[in-house]
Amino acid sequence: MTAIGAAPRLRAAARPWAPRSQAFAAALAVAASAELLLVRVGSRTAIHIPALPALREPYAVLTAIGDGALLLAQALAIVTLWAIATEGWSRGDRRGAAVAALVAVFAGTAAAARLAWGPPVLWQAATLALITALAAAALGGRATAPLSCFAAAWLLLGGHTVIQGLGFDPGRAGRWMLWLGEAAALALPLAGVAAARPAGVRAWLAAGAAAVITGILMSGPSGWTLRFLTLWNLGLAGALPSFAYAVAAGTGTATLLAVRLQAWVPIALLVAAGLGLHNTYQSALAVAGLALLVLAEPPVGETQ
Repeated sequence: MTAIGAAPRLRAAARPWAPRSQAFAAALAVAASAELLLVRVGSRTAIHIPALPALREPYAVLTAIGDGALLLAQALAIVTLWAIATEGWSRGDRRGAAVAALVAVFAGTAAAARLAWGPPVLWQAATLALITALAAAALGGRATAPLSCFAAAWLLLGGHTVIQGLGFDPGRAGRWMLWLGEAAALALPLAGVAAARPAGVRAWLAAGAAAVITGILMSGPSGWTLRFLTLWNLGLAGALPSFAYAVAAGTGTATLLAVRLQAWVPIALLVAAGLGLHNTYQSALAVAGLALLVLAEPPVGETQ
């Protein structure tokens, strides 16, 4: 009995936790964050810069760097998903096997969508189901509330896209789906603050500054530009009052400063992925981030 009970602990001690997937995921998080800032945000705000003609050369350099970051992130997404699936399978427990299976199915779904095999709505619905299943698998412990908000936002916003893809007009019900999905997304950082360890005074000062700045910008003349950016980059229409986004920015800042550094990688991937069905690359970021959260738990029967 002693030898049998000690076997899982010996395997846990002998095997390092996710060396390849963590390294690849960290590199992917950096590349995806650079792509988000330089390509999706930078290229879409450049037209609002009055002195853009005088800054054409520096802007061209930043755009080229952003394009390179996008290509790198797309390549790293494939490698990271492979490493995650390999690690999940090698764990030998049901949680790891589920992650490996879901990632493998997503890879097939993304490939089929890129090759235009079958109606696009079929792959959209499959991607929505896979990401929701991964979010459900990651539920548990202190992260249950924020992950529940994430899953609800994904289901509502992605479901609206699928309904439209099926040829139905959601009408008033569709508007409610978008509003509720956006409300769930804005509640996510607030739930994150409750789930993370208490933030210090400096963290709350930074959170207050982020909330005030966001509130001023969303309410000012540039408010519509910021709302367009949230729609293009995060899948949020910006239809709720400015105060809601200010609170979300403040609580999001407090959450980032409260969680452990190890949690920054999946958080960065989920932020870069956005909410809803955009493209296979951004969906891959969401799959990678959620899979990392699932694999953060030790195999069943082993201890960290």
